[in-house]
This record gives sequence, C-alpha cells and structure tokens, in this order.
Amino acid sequence: MNTGWIVDDCGPDSKKVTVEHSSACMSAIADDGLDWFTDPDFGYQLPVRVPGIAPEDEDLLRPRERFEALGRLDDYRCWVERLKSERRASLESFPAL
Repeated sequence: MNTGWIVDDCGPDSKKVTVEHSSACMSAIADDGLDWFTDPDFGYQLPVRVPGIAPEDEDLLRPRERFEALGRLDDYRCWVERLKSERRASLESFPAL
C-alpha cells in the first residue's frame, strides 16, 4: 500500500495518506465503483470520490485543491514541474522504452 503526505512531509499544512485511505481506493477500484476525471496537470484519471474516504479527506484525491485552499498554488505548480522533470529523467534512463 502506498501512503505518504500531501503538501509537506509532516509539516503544518500536510495531510497524511493512511493505509485506510489507500485500502479504500483499492477496494473501490476492485469493485469498479468509481467515477473518474482527467487531472489537468498530469493528464491521468483520478477518482471524483472514493467510498470510505470522508468528505474532509477528499482533497487527498486532488492535491491541487489542498494547495489552493492553503494559498500555496505557486508551490503546487513548482511541485508539478519538479515531479514531471524527475519522471522524464527517470524514463530517459531506460533507452529501450
């Protein structure tokens, strides 16, 4: 199970992704019970909501909303660009792909 943090690792603005959150996502995927939308920053599909994840934790599914609510959208944009750059570099290390 993947767990971690949204926004900062253990910082005051951070929010923990728990095993329970990850388990709820896995169960919903297995049950084929999700509605999806396309993430505007990465282009992949994200769930609109997940049964078992409380409404106050739904921003775990959409980190952009969490950053925006905290007034840290510039930090989010920097994070997105850094992550994309890191992923490109990682993929380039596999020339056969």
